[in-house]
Amino acid sequence: MPVQLVERYELGDMTAQYLRDGPDTQLGLLLIPATAEERLVPARPTLAGVREVAALPGAPGPARRTPSLVQLHLTGSPQSAGWAAGRSMLLGPDSEALRYSAQELIAEGETQTVITHLTHPRGLTVSHRLRHRADAPFLDSWVTVQNDGQAPIGLELLTSFHLSHLSPFAEDEATGR
Repeated sequence: MPVQLVERYELGDMTAQYLRDGPDTQLGLLLIPATAEERLVPARPTLAGVREVAALPGAPGPARRTPSLVQLHLTGSPQSAGWAAGRSMLLGPDSEALRYSAQELIAEGETQTVITHLTHPRGLTVSHRLRHRADAPFLDSWVTVQNDGQAPIGLELLTSFHLSHLSPFAEDEATGR
């Protein structure tokens, strides 16, 4: 399935694209220079035709998956399967369980903040903020987590952003294509 554009925001000289692989998948973030958006190269949808993966179970499979823009790991959850030999909590089941709930753009003077709300089945609401101030040559990013459930939950990993779809301008076999 091709990557779907959920929303797009111009934040100064940058464009933030919020992407996902389907209606019930996690939401990812692509940041690109606003002047380069027309040069984006569509990613191939599958690994069909790649000799090295042809014999793998389930081949050809998707060429890539869009990871969640927030990575988190909760106490007691399984580790990531097959990623960094168990030494990383990135791209794990808790991150994959996050689902897009809503998004809003708050404009206050010359500051714009995109707030993206995600939900987790264990009762968490995760709010990701991406802010641009007109006087700053950068974007700020931060995350808040609220436990809406009855039981306490331990949080072992939380990232304020996770960029995906790197090298979106490459026409060759760039990593992640």
